[in-house]
Amino acid sequence: MRDGEDEGRSGSPLPAAHVLADDRDLDTPNCPDCLMRMEAEESPAGDPYWACTECGLVALA
Repeated sequence: MRDGEDEGRSGSPLPAAHVLADDRDLDTPNCPDCLMRMEAEESPAGDPYWACTECGLVALA
């Protein structure tokens, strides 16, 4: 490591801004149809589900 460089969260010499994902990203599924990241939604009854904002596919959480 050169002088003045900070270590990223992974212990690598890259700055933290270059970390591609954090642990929360690992819990979020991708849409099986269009491969976009799905978002957590809630039904009117309060039941959680995953929804794709790109194609509209929904899946049980």
